[in-house]
Amino acid sequence: MGTGSKHKLDRVAGAILRERGSEFIYDIIRSSFTVESTDPRLGTLYDLPWKRIYTTNYDNAPEVARTGKRTISSVTLDDPQSNAVIGSIVHLNGYVRRISPASINTDLLLTDSSYAAARLIATGWLTFFEHDIRNSRAVIFAGYSLYDLAIDEVLLSVAALSKKAFFFISPDADSIEISTLERYGTVVPGGIDALVAKIGEVSIGYQPPQFATGLTALREIQIAPNSVRQETAASRVTSQLVYGELPEQEILTEEFAFDQQRYLITRKQDGAAREALRTGPWRDLLITGEIGSGKSASTLGIAQYLISNGYRVYYAEKGSSLISDLRRIAATSGKVAVIFDGYSPYRAAIAEYVSRRPKEHRVIMTERSSIQEFIDEFIDKTPGLGPVFEVALDRIASVDIAGFEALTNFGGFWEDRAGASVSSRQRYISDKLDGSLYRLLLEIIRSKKVQEQIRQLIVPIAKDREAARIFCSAMIVNALHVDFTISEWQYLFDRKSVRRMATEYSTQVRQFMSIDTSRIYVRNGLLSLHVLHAFLDDELIGECLVDLYERAIESSSDNAEKWKSLRIELMKFSSIEPMFVGATRNAYIFDYYEKIRVFGSTVNNPDYWLQLGIASTVLDDLKRGDICFKNAYARERARLSPNLTKIDNYAARFEMKRATAEDDSNAAFEQFIAANEKLSRQIFLDINRHYPFKSGRYFSEVAAKHYDNWNDKQKERFKEAARKIRAKAVEWKETKRQHSADVEILIKETGKLLDTIE
Repeated sequence: MGTGSKHKLDRVAGAILRERGSEFIYDIIRSSFTVESTDPRLGTLYDLPWKRIYTTNYDNAPEVARTGKRTISSVTLDDPQSNAVIGSIVHLNGYVRRISPASINTDLLLTDSSYAAARLIATGWLTFFEHDIRNSRAVIFAGYSLYDLAIDEVLLSVAALSKKAFFFISPDADSIEISTLERYGTVVPGGIDALVAKIGEVSIGYQPPQFATGLTALREIQIAPNSVRQETAASRVTSQLVYGELPEQEILTEEFAFDQQRYLITRKQDGAAREALRTGPWRDLLITGEIGSGKSASTLGIAQYLISNGYRVYYAEKGSSLISDLRRIAATSGKVAVIFDGYSPYRAAIAEYVSRRPKEHRVIMTERSSIQEFIDEFIDKTPGLGPVFEVALDRIASVDIAGFEALTNFGGFWEDRAGASVSSRQRYISDKLDGSLYRLLLEIIRSKKVQEQIRQLIVPIAKDREAARIFCSAMIVNALHVDFTISEWQYLFDRKSVRRMATEYSTQVRQFMSIDTSRIYVRNGLLSLHVLHAFLDDELIGECLVDLYERAIESSSDNAEKWKSLRIELMKFSSIEPMFVGATRNAYIFDYYEKIRVFGSTVNNPDYWLQLGIASTVLDDLKRGDICFKNAYARERARLSPNLTKIDNYAARFEMKRATAEDDSNAAFEQFIAANEKLSRQIFLDINRHYPFKSGRYFSEVAAKHYDNWNDKQKERFKEAARKIRAKAVEWKETKRQHSADVEILIKETGKLLDTIE
């Protein structure tokens, strides 16, 4: 049905709406797109057991054709994706049975394709649509035009679509449309007549193949039979240490990289986790650590251990079917383990799974320590979860240093230290690098060998400002552990710019990013940060951060969990701090927080003020910090269910730091007492974790500056506070039976302090 005008449909519809009103358009739509019967050919087409039927048409023809044959389920983009059960008819542009004169503007998309594509993304339906395309054995396009919903953007993102897509097009389609469609699949001329004929031909004597029902959001870790890889051991080690690409099959089969050295080192913490799972009472496992601490590698090592003990092990992946997949797994008996790497976004799914699972099932979770501080109550308060053994990947234990030194040496990354003895290189890791895997990996990335590789790759793209913005944003998003589909990147940036970057700079994209699937992501978060620091300027990084935050605010609807996660990450100081380096680092961080305050309701969010308060504490802007914590407390108390504990934790550190900086010892004592009261509210709770003990590490600094100037009463109160927090730390260590660097340091430092002042 054409408009008879040279203008696009959206312009024509808008003009008629203003001139004739919504009732006029409503009457046209209802009369033109409501049918009482359909051509028998449509009955043949729609009667098949489709996984789902997507249509850009407003009419009710699919529903009428299915009447009396199959259960009818009609949904639109206004419905949650959970309503789209198997066999649903999804009306992408709206449905004639759902409209009214008053809602004609919102219930139907009388607009151009770019608006419709944006609405797919904004409602969360685009990811669902892509998921269906990826996980279907065949995708049939009947009478479809690439103009509809800019569908080529979606098709571009789906790997191997051409092997399973079939386009039944009109006999009079022109050569340009045919050649374009051939990029995505097999083109069959003849339209619906050809399709119905093919259905009739195939249906005669057809026996559906019996497939084992697959899981789409759970990936099973298995040893592949006769797996052969062409890479050398040296290239695998380089990919592992520089680009974060673990050699999964070699790890699962415990293959040696060289001599008696395996690719994956079973660290002391990993050994403790295995022993906890073996002897109990621990059922589940939580691995924490900051970026570059080896959390993902540890999960693969645990997976190998569990598989060798008869478990089926799965990695959870983002997807609309995750909860349904977990329900199916929970209904199975036998030894099963599910790994949630970066578990924060999966909490709802985990909670449901553990409430259903059999006793033989285990859960392995990882999370960054800074994030775990905010969500630690989940571990203690989720019914069915646990007992949970917690592993903190902080320092490389002395027994593990030899393995890390050997891998670094084999990769050729020691450079000037290559001529030193093995023992001296091991001491360098333990002493100079403080046993930090993060710092060791950073040393490797900063080596001349790797730097030259990166420089040769990055220089061309860094000179192209628009391409650099996309590249920089990809690095940022990856460092924040958020995965965007190609279509979502095309929502952030003009699709032509994304495509140009992916093709014109294909070498860079292939080396740093994966676009083999539906995502664009960087393989190594630590590498992402270093590329930002070394080859992209802070001004560009700041611009990209602000743009990402603004878009995340705009897109944080009820159906856009990914954008919510991005918004939360972009507010956290622990996420923003590593993005900047150099003398102007502090200024850029504070400038970023000032700029994002204007978006949405950020200014009224207590979490925003808390994060800015944390930044002010760490970056020694105590005047700003005082304002921020006052704002955080006031805005949190205004909530229906205020949670002051999380603010107390950081406010205590702020008060301790302010007491250390204070010149007036009496004023410093009052600030110390205020900080200690906040600590007490946490460490004396029945359920507490090791995080509050970080604040206690300031006791020695406060005492060093002010203790001698206090009166006897003040000194006694200080000693009493030091004794109590030390006793609580010892109690925590003995009852929790877990290792925490914060607790260990506090016990050691307060012990020395009390020996000195008593």
